[in-house]
Amino acid sequence: MIPYELHLLPVNASSLEQVISSAGQRVQVIPTPIETVKGPYTAPLGFLTFDAWEYSADLWKSGWPETLKRVVTASWFTDHSLKGTERAISRYCFYVGSALLKVTKPPSKFFLSPAWTKTEREAWLQSLPQIRVWDLKQRGKRKHLMFAGSKTFKAFFEGHWVAPSDARFRLERRAELIIDGEHRPVDVDGLGNQADRVRIRDKATSGFFLGVPRRQRFATPSTAAERVITFTFVGQPAHGIRFPVRPGLEVKSVIPDLIFEHGRAPASIFPGRPLNKKFLVPSGASLRIYSRIAMWDNDRVPPARKALAFAGVGRLGMPPHTAELKVSIPGRRSSKAFGRFMTGHLIAADRERWRDTFTAVRSAKRLSDKLQVNSKTYRPFRIGSVIRIGGSYKLGRWTRS
Repeated sequence: MIPYELHLLPVNASSLEQVISSAGQRVQVIPTPIETVKGPYTAPLGFLTFDAWEYSADLWKSGWPETLKRVVTASWFTDHSLKGTERAISRYCFYVGSALLKVTKPPSKFFLSPAWTKTEREAWLQSLPQIRVWDLKQRGKRKHLMFAGSKTFKAFFEGHWVAPSDARFRLERRAELIIDGEHRPVDVDGLGNQADRVRIRDKATSGFFLGVPRRQRFATPSTAAERVITFTFVGQPAHGIRFPVRPGLEVKSVIPDLIFEHGRAPASIFPGRPLNKKFLVPSGASLRIYSRIAMWDNDRVPPARKALAFAGVGRLGMPPHTAELKVSIPGRRSSKAFGRFMTGHLIAADRERWRDTFTAVRSAKRLSDKLQVNSKTYRPFRIGSVIRIGGSYKLGRWTRS
């Protein structure tokens, strides 16, 4: 008994309170291992349920193994401090045997894939077939032609005759096709002042059917339309993005690359004159200035850009406190279920782990959160299973097929 003078009770304490307080000293001397009983890793198995209740563990199942029960009991403080976060949902799903695979959080907008850099686009344009177009006129050279008639009758002075002038052809635009470093002249037809048309000549090929003599040939479809390019030059727009021109008879607006090639000025002298008596030679700079156009090639398409969303699946945005969870919930189907054997029948699926997963998600989220859980039934992947084409796989990597 504790003397009344040593009590810490107020003066107006009742007799019952005084008696209970006096008996408290006797209760405290009873040897009870409180630290051992309340320790998650030292308490007996029968006390773990009471410890979890005292620590306010959100999840508990009597069928759990002892190790998991002790982990859940010991992690009460960490779990409570992480509630409302993605990490807490992942931990709670792990407790019930599920796995959190993906979380789609706001804003989850529909983003376009990154655009090409200027260097990448220039490298692709350089790999395409090129058309060089010269706007400046090419100078001609006078030729001396002898008359092949009688020696006594000379039609013109000193036996020369007037040759047909080709100046008209040198006033038109000239073009050249370059494919893998091979230069080939092409024909250019001027369509007035509106546009120009390039005609790429080709050699006609003959084909034959299998199983018939080679003489019985047939007409192959003409590819002339694919070798005609009609274009008109336009000024450099604000965005400055160039596109390869596609073949066809319809006029396409083209933004060409204006190329200035460096030249080398040779030193020329008159025959029989001293070396210091040099003269200026005609400049060929005009022939080194041309417009270059990239031509579309079906065999050299640009690299495919990764699709980040498809119609009906992509989101334009998600409201706050909203998320979509992709969760893996492993399960086992009964051997007597319908479709397993010929004599199978319908059996209700075990939804216990499904319900446990929803309970875990509800316990880990915030009260203001609205979550949608996506799950799909997958068949188990075994050795010899057929892998569906459409994704990237690595040797030795498990997949959900």
